[in-house]
Amino acid sequence: MSRFRNFSRRATTDVDEIVGWMLDHHGNPPAAAERLLASVLLAGERIAQRPLLGRRRPELLPEPYSFWSIPRHRLLLVYDPTASPAAVLRVLNTTQDLTPLLAELWEPHGS
Repeated sequence: MSRFRNFSRRATTDVDEIVGWMLDHHGNPPAAAERLLASVLLAGERIAQRPLLGRRRPELLPEPYSFWSIPRHRLLLVYDPTASPAAVLRVLNTTQDLTPLLAELWEPHGS
């Protein structure tokens, strides 16, 4: 779990679900899941070190939230750059309808 030091519990669950789906339904070998996991962890480290690298997506969420894309895996990391270190809140597949998946984050920040 220490590898996910700046990931919320929900983001960690998202990653577990994505990797599980890859292994169970997509026919990918474990090495593909390991590459995805490595990409997610590297993105989390980059976000922690340089939280302003991501971009705002006001059509999806208001400030302070930012987004980091991993196009190779069709993933989008949603994070709070104001936390220390920046906190990854969700890890989502970009082929999904993002609006309902992000609804819980629309609550006033800090609630």
